[in-house]
Amino acid sequence: MLFAPPPVVATTPFARLPDAFRRSGHDTEWHRGQPGKHPEHSLLEGPAFDRDGTLWCVDIPYGRIFRVSPKGEFDLAAEYDGEPNGIAIHRDGRIFIADYAHGIMVLDPATRTAPIEIEIANDSFRLIVEVDESDIAAIQPGQKGQLALAARPEQPLRFTARRIVPVATAAEGRNYFEVEATPDEAQANLRPGLSGVAKIEVGQRSLGWLLFHRAAAWLRLALWTVAL
Repeated sequence: MLFAPPPVVATTPFARLPDAFRRSGHDTEWHRGQPGKHPEHSLLEGPAFDRDGTLWCVDIPYGRIFRVSPKGEFDLAAEYDGEPNGIAIHRDGRIFIADYAHGIMVLDPATRTAPIEIEIANDSFRLIVEVDESDIAAIQPGQKGQLALAARPEQPLRFTARRIVPVATAAEGRNYFEVEATPDEAQANLRPGLSGVAKIEVGQRSLGWLLFHRAAAWLRLALWTVAL
């Protein structure tokens, strides 16, 4: 099927970050954790318009919140120790910020002070456990498990499996299913994006099964393929 070439849309720059806000010679934790080379002076993300037509955006590495007037003029609304990734604007004017370091924060534009971190109940967290396709048959909703977070492996988090996403995901040369789970108990300092190693209780299995069931499944599949 042939398609007509896409139309050429002429554009012009709406706004440019002023030199006064372009930082140089700074070495932030965000810059140190990024592969490759990234702009040193800023990284603007998360654009959103408020009801007055003002454009809001974040500067990830330096924890800055900017607002841009309809004329393209930048104004620093807030600056704090964090890594804001995106924003959403409430009907009452408050700015909700998704921050990699702190979670969900809220900024009142009227005060122009540092954003305040929002306390999130632990039962609002959703855990995603990646289960290999060769093991998914043993997983059922309601099963218990434990998650050892890389940030604090000495405090395992107990959880309950709630739902198995019915479609497999292919990534990094393997197929896996996502199992959604919820924490069984409240724990302080949980943050979105934490990762670790999870174990789900599926009943008793022999040592031989634990050691060789994947190899046996692979061999059966290989023999079936050759038989074709």
